[in-house]
Amino acid sequence: MKGRILVKKGKKIKLWSAKDIQKIDGIWVAKTQQMTTTKKKKREHSSIFVINSIKFNKEISNKLFESEAMQRGL
Repeated sequence: MKGRILVKKGKKIKLWSAKDIQKIDGIWVAKTQQMTTTKKKKREHSSIFVINSIKFNKEISNKLFESEAMQRGL
């Protein structure tokens, strides 16, 4: 999958791609995603997001979503 986002401010183009798409527990997941920022067809920045392990419909404590826990992190 690929996408293209035009950013008016700075006249940049962001290119998004998703690879290694798998169906896990009935949910389609792109295990590798990349976002690249370009300006005048030259790459300025690139980020790659890789999911190595994922679980769906797992029981989690509501305390995880309290303000203090969110500020503190895991």
